[in-house]
Amino acid sequence: MAPKKNYTPEQMRRAIEAVKRGEAVSAAASKYGVPRITLRNKVTGISPAVCSMGPGTIFTVQEEQILVKWLFALADRHFPISREQLLDSVQQIIIKDNRKTPFTNNRPGKTWYQAFLKRHPEISERTAQNLITSRDNVTEQQIKSWFTEIKNYLQEQNLEHLLKRPSRIFNADESAFFLSPKSSRVLVRRGDKTVYTTSGNEKENLTVLLTANAAGQIAPPMIVFAYERVPKPISDSVPDTWGIGRSESGWMCSETFYEYFTNIFHPWLIEKNIELPVLFFLDGHGSHLTTHLSDFCAKNGIELIALYPNSTHILQPMDVAVFRPLKVFWKRQVIRWKTEHLGQQVSKTSFAPILKSALDEITKDCISNGFRAGGICPFGPEYIDFSKLNSKNRSAEITKAQGASSQNVKFLRMLEPEIVTLFSDEKLNTFKKYFFPRRTDLENELPAEDIGLYMLWAKYKHLCHIEFPPQSTSEEIDLQSIETTATQTTYYANNHESEVLLNEFSPYSGQLKCCLLKYR
Repeated sequence: MAPKKNYTPEQMRRAIEAVKRGEAVSAAASKYGVPRITLRNKVTGISPAVCSMGPGTIFTVQEEQILVKWLFALADRHFPISREQLLDSVQQIIIKDNRKTPFTNNRPGKTWYQAFLKRHPEISERTAQNLITSRDNVTEQQIKSWFTEIKNYLQEQNLEHLLKRPSRIFNADESAFFLSPKSSRVLVRRGDKTVYTTSGNEKENLTVLLTANAAGQIAPPMIVFAYERVPKPISDSVPDTWGIGRSESGWMCSETFYEYFTNIFHPWLIEKNIELPVLFFLDGHGSHLTTHLSDFCAKNGIELIALYPNSTHILQPMDVAVFRPLKVFWKRQVIRWKTEHLGQQVSKTSFAPILKSALDEITKDCISNGFRAGGICPFGPEYIDFSKLNSKNRSAEITKAQGASSQNVKFLRMLEPEIVTLFSDEKLNTFKKYFFPRRTDLENELPAEDIGLYMLWAKYKHLCHIEFPPQSTSEEIDLQSIETTATQTTYYANNHESEVLLNEFSPYSGQLKCCLLKYR
């Protein structure tokens, strides 16, 4: 064992500087309390001038700097890394490189972790707030700031155009599916006081990872089993294209999530000819990120974007619109399966076929509506229902908007995505440029057939107290046109004999009529 070094790096640094100024090695060593031979070796270059005090580390200085940069890069993108995620990544690197370490199962423990933080004082640990409290404390301004940050980031990376490509915008999340969901009301003989239904373990469930894009396409899901080795009858029951994950707890873990991306999701992108890169929105759960997954996604055109913390009930398409109907369909398919297999209970062997039948009932519109309601596609906070937030956390703008007719707000939320679908980017920019403009400005910039639809949209923006950005520089508002549009709009939305006016409105009356009829 090497002798203990009874001096500090600062002492050695001062001794080296003294020698460089012309002082003798022996005199400098005595003055600053460092070994003479060590000082001479450092001055002459035999030994490095700076080295660690104590045994060598598992990783080199350069390798640890890569870990630190990865950690900070994910934190900047709202994927803060926990201690367990860091240790998971270190363990994977050690195993991949076949390094010899004193760690149990090649996984570093508390001592290594504390030493790592000591070597990198720029890293700070923070305690996360309770999830329920955090959800309650999320404010509208925080969510709007997140939208601004993500849009700025995508602009810097020249990826902003992907926000208008539904087939290249993805979201994934996992949820538990109970093998014996709670039964609904049933029909029995009048007078029966106790009614039972035979079921298996009511708490037994399987975790399913589901991925879809804003165009309504569902990627092959992954089912996670609590097996070290999945029995053949179960693996044979899972569709060939689906993923089979394994974890000790049966929950999603970082290794399983990595396997899904490399073995299921990326090959599916290639098979479906979906152009890369793609945007992948997901929550910042600890099971979702490791260095290996970050590297894989960076090399294969998958841009990972973290949703704002504790706001997935507002932003995440799967939570907003998909899982709830899917659980309803799952329950329905379980009942149907039991009817066809009297006396049998749903098992892990029959789980995948039943789930597939439930997934087949999910429509593309259901998925697309989830992306729309979460403000992901189309992208922007204006599509979000902020009424889900605690009232004290909503902005004055939303509070003011609540004074407007709830029908006005619903109509606007329905109308805007239709406008985005109908018009080109150039025309949409014109709409934003002239918010409440002079009629002559509109006639100069827009075809005559678009002016009516524009005025309808602008009027409802005004009724809902939604302002446009400062670049709107119109000096004169055509009040007569606005009032005329308001009268027409009210008639369109509320009068059952509106088809005559709709047919006279513009060449887009067909699409607008469908839009308004849907609203009614």
